[in-house]
Amino acid sequence: MSEIFLTVVNMSIAAGWIVLAVVLLRAVFRRAPKWIAVLLWGIVALRLICPFTFESALSLIPSAETIPPDIMTEKTPHIEVGIPVIDRAVNPAVGSSLSPAPGDGANPLRIWIPLLSAVWIAGVVLMLGYTAVSYLRLKRKIGTAVLLRENVYQSESVASPFVLGVVRPRIYLPFHMSGQDTEHVIAHEQAHIRRGDHLWKPLGFLLLTVHWFNPLVWLGYALLCRDIELACDEKAVKEMDAAQRAEYSEALLTCSVNRRMLAACPLAFGEIGVKERVKKVLTYKKPAFWIIIAAIAAGAAAAVCFLTNPKIVSGDGLSGTSDGAETAYSDTETDAAVTIDPQTGVPGGEPAVPVGIDAALSDAIDAAVREKYRSDVPDGLFHAQNCAVLAREAEDGTETVYLMVYHARFSRYEGAVATESGLVPTAITFSVGEDGTYSVKEYWTPEDGAGYESSIRAKFPAAAVQEALRPEKYAEELESMAKADHEEYLQTLNGTASDRLDGDGEEEEDDDSAQVTEGERDAEDAALSAAITAALREKYRSEDPDGLIHVQSYRLFDRETSDGTPREETVYLAVCHAKYSMYGGPHETGHGLVPTAIIFSVGEDGTYSVKEYWTPEEGAGYESSIRAKFPAAAAQEALRTEAYADTLLEYCRVMLTAYLERLELNG
Repeated sequence: MSEIFLTVVNMSIAAGWIVLAVVLLRAVFRRAPKWIAVLLWGIVALRLICPFTFESALSLIPSAETIPPDIMTEKTPHIEVGIPVIDRAVNPAVGSSLSPAPGDGANPLRIWIPLLSAVWIAGVVLMLGYTAVSYLRLKRKIGTAVLLRENVYQSESVASPFVLGVVRPRIYLPFHMSGQDTEHVIAHEQAHIRRGDHLWKPLGFLLLTVHWFNPLVWLGYALLCRDIELACDEKAVKEMDAAQRAEYSEALLTCSVNRRMLAACPLAFGEIGVKERVKKVLTYKKPAFWIIIAAIAAGAAAAVCFLTNPKIVSGDGLSGTSDGAETAYSDTETDAAVTIDPQTGVPGGEPAVPVGIDAALSDAIDAAVREKYRSDVPDGLFHAQNCAVLAREAEDGTETVYLMVYHARFSRYEGAVATESGLVPTAITFSVGEDGTYSVKEYWTPEDGAGYESSIRAKFPAAAVQEALRPEKYAEELESMAKADHEEYLQTLNGTASDRLDGDGEEEEDDDSAQVTEGERDAEDAALSAAITAALREKYRSEDPDGLIHVQSYRLFDRETSDGTPREETVYLAVCHAKYSMYGGPHETGHGLVPTAIIFSVGEDGTYSVKEYWTPEEGAGYESSIRAKFPAAAAQEALRTEAYADTLLEYCRVMLTAYLERLELNG
């Protein structure tokens, strides 16, 4: 019963937003026909009836589940209104007042919600009882009514005309009415029957009975009854002249009753808002066509926006897809990477929640996370950082993203076993410049110990809080992605030295790839990776054997494709070339780091041939030549050599070690 009660409460809250929207639309289109207002209340009814609906990006419902279904089992209960300001203001109080006391195993809501469920059921029973008693008393009162004509009856016990009945509705009139008033009243009540009001009003009261605890539903029912009468008046006086409308108004005044309680039935002629109805009848003008069209269009938009739910996380924590372009989030320090969809902000194109992330913000997040987990001193480990974006907020020149960040360190040679790892809810606030650049204003992680959960609830939007406190939904996927990065790296090391070795005056070459893992991952296919490797090897091949081992590693910043004939592929790299001597033990004799652009011509058979191998000018023209040749973002990265120089050189050393191990194994 508690689950049903929570479902009804969430449906009622969602419908409350529609009630407010309909009230606003009634005010905006007050000159539109009232039958349109009655149809708008139908949207509220559908929301109150249906426990489920479709998800839509157009939904204006802040939250489909304000009260989480598992709130009774949560260690720190919270609600999700869907409006961050309200969530942040309310949830600390909710969490502190409803959390179990130290030493208590039970959430207090396990007691309160069943109790509230019982109160709800009692209220429903009372409302149904009231309806049944009212109906039986009325039936007894009209037991002596006599037929006037067709479905019209007269009774001396009736104070005001009304319609009663669902299957066979009847009109009941008092005996004392004049002939003139009788005709106007019958016209009005017949209009009720033709419109089906004898069905819609009892249905509205039934929904009020189920949602009796919601004051907005009471407001909606009262306005529905008023709009039903106004719509019926409009239909009845539509073809009347001024004199007839005056007579109709007199009939309204004559038959007016003072009803202090809402009822499911009957539909009484003078029951509701007589003063307003008289005024509208006397001043009735046929609505302009454009008002009718605008009101209908607004009603259709309201139906789309309020009968659908906002997109939320599915049961497995991942939902939806996107066909947007993908941007690689890469760790240039260690070559770990995770693919983030710019349209959703989620690894692998699988959205956790619908969050739009553009390429510039993607790069900013990447840089901030990389900087956070950058090792001050190289530790010989493989570093991986992956993240999932939970939510995003923009305000006053700042951008805040709420993430789950996974960081792991792996041994380079001992398989995919992390020596250290962590999954950290993270909030990064960026200052956004006028040119669209991002700079980190705050990098936030939660408190340790007892304040961990409360600090997250205070910092994160409510919907993101729920995700951040369920790390198991992200841990497995992010961990597996980090392991895959490491395993790919180890596979790359299984023969990745491009070298020349002159021992006896003979040269020996290894045709394996000389690239770091990132190059292969960023290239669309192995053919381009192999072409880059061959171009680097050819560039740094010694014209004369020098007795040294030559190793090249590179960092791929960007790539461009032209669709000419033949097709051209341009890659923008930072290339590290190192030389190692074997005399007296392996040691480095020199190295260099060179921003490089290579243009390949791509044949119809997919083969690559170097069209241009570009390196920057030396001296004063070094920086300007890079900025002129490279795309802007790639140039900025290429000039930050301190961000990747040590890493690429470390790769060269690792590849040297792997090469020597292979030589030893091969005898």
